[in-house]
Amino acid sequence: MKILKIVLSIILFTNQAFGQQNNLPEYLLNKDYYNSTEYAIGISDPLPDSSMAFEQAKNRAFLNYGLFHKAKYATLSTIAFANSQQNRFNINNLETILFSSIFSASFALNDSFEIIRKDYSNYGECFVLLRKTKRLKTKPDTLKFSLVRQIAFYNDDAGIPVSTDQLEIKALINNNPLFHYIVDRDILSKYNIVSEFSHKYQWKTFQVKNKYRNYFNNNNSEAEIYQCSEHLNYGFWAAFIYAISDRMSIFSALNQNITYRLASIRQGNLQEEISASELEILYNTKKIETKDIKLDLKNLEISGNKLIVQLNETKSVRNINYSVPALKRKERKVLKQMQKENWQECTFRDSKQGFYMQKYYQNKDNYIHSQASTKSGNIALGIIHSILVARLDMESQIKSKIVSISKLESSTNKNSAIKNSKSVSNVTTNNIFPYLFFIKKIDTNAYQINTSLFYKIND
Repeated sequence: MKILKIVLSIILFTNQAFGQQNNLPEYLLNKDYYNSTEYAIGISDPLPDSSMAFEQAKNRAFLNYGLFHKAKYATLSTIAFANSQQNRFNINNLETILFSSIFSASFALNDSFEIIRKDYSNYGECFVLLRKTKRLKTKPDTLKFSLVRQIAFYNDDAGIPVSTDQLEIKALINNNPLFHYIVDRDILSKYNIVSEFSHKYQWKTFQVKNKYRNYFNNNNSEAEIYQCSEHLNYGFWAAFIYAISDRMSIFSALNQNITYRLASIRQGNLQEEISASELEILYNTKKIETKDIKLDLKNLEISGNKLIVQLNETKSVRNINYSVPALKRKERKVLKQMQKENWQECTFRDSKQGFYMQKYYQNKDNYIHSQASTKSGNIALGIIHSILVARLDMESQIKSKIVSISKLESSTNKNSAIKNSKSVSNVTTNNIFPYLFFIKKIDTNAYQINTSLFYKIND
């Protein structure tokens, strides 16, 4: 009888311990609250003090409000070339691509907000839901913030791709520092996070640790591993803010019409391996031409203890019309091998459908096609890398196409529909569409990502 009681106690204890999944409040995953101008949602880091977490969550609610409804946006990309010379018999050409994605805003908080929900996770995070009231502030506060995402890719002397990835947020209220949040992410999606913020007139500094944090989710589909998702081991906020930055960085790298490109070239001889930190993007957010942008959240879900954020975009690959092409024998073998290796297309989640679309547009003479491949421990980072590399090739093709058509025009003295492509001239492209991202998991920590871009040069 005693043995039965002991066994029963162990079972009850085990069920209780494993049953303590972190059921998140409903509003936290509800896109309508983020998209509405009447609400603001705040998310704190995992912190040891509940009052500290609450204050941080409330301040971040105003940041989120500004990010979704008041922000301006721009991106910069820089390409650098150099020779790395370790001895006089060994010279390697290196190419570095640097990419910055910038959100910024300065706006008056005229409206008063009331707290209608306050919840805590098992890990010390505070979540708050604020709602506008009908009362205007007698003395409005001014909130300023900047969110800068910097990404750099280069090859080392052995030809191995190396990347750096950093996100930094600064926020001030009435010109007084509110918080500073800086994250370095490595290729395996491990973060080094330093979170600094004001609490009761004191400046606090915390380093968010990598711990297993189990959040409640409704499914754990194998297909979800092929989405741009963020681990929740560093807390909900780290995954949330990085995922939004990922989506915007991918979208802006594809669509030049919402970005402003700063292209520069550095050349020289380096005696040692080049490091991304030695190549700087020099900018001042006040001098960069930015564009108003309103984030529109499409979906926010947790799957496999990862956060997936999707934004509504102006174009969708799903809505594009194409006919299924007849495949050659060699192409059928390639498709069969892709299905055998469990390749997925990031938008369709179906390699067969994506393969058919790719072949259809490859066969169209009025489209330029460019491809790039990379390996990465993070899908979004790998996609951004491959887009930027593919864009370089695409822009080179466009220049060549324009030059050849111009010569043809001068010899025949006739106008060509491709003449319209001269508006994109020498350095930029816009409206890259359609685009496909084929993804295969190659081990527990890495993915192979093949990106395929298309650009229409005439009607």
